[in-house]
Amino acid sequence: MTDKVEKIAKELMKHIGELEAITSRDISVMFDIDDNDTFIKTRGLIKEAMVRYNLPLGSQTSGKNAGYFLIKDEKVLLEKYNSLMRRSTKIQNRALQMLNNYSLYWNKTPAFATEIALDDEEI
Repeated sequence: MTDKVEKIAKELMKHIGELEAITSRDISVMFDIDDNDTFIKTRGLIKEAMVRYNLPLGSQTSGKNAGYFLIKDEKVLLEKYNSLMRRSTKIQNRALQMLNNYSLYWNKTPAFATEIALDDEEI
């Protein structure tokens, strides 16, 4: 029997380009996934399908074409890549700010912060 991840992958392969995006909600309903309004289980299965089947999957969170789609051209690939890299940088900056604020607020450096500094030197 075909597993759920394979079925989801096959469905995602039908949605080529941003105009053909499919939402987590639609996938959840289509495959009878018991999920709440965050669709966390569904998104996990989508991610697993992307990794297992090497799907060049993009997504958009707003607009009438919100959802997941296969990226078919390099222009969209670059846009989605840059978007993810900007988000990644913002998250890293937030984590560093949290560490800095902890140190300033409590007037001490957390023990693991020296490990982080050593790891950064290896890069």
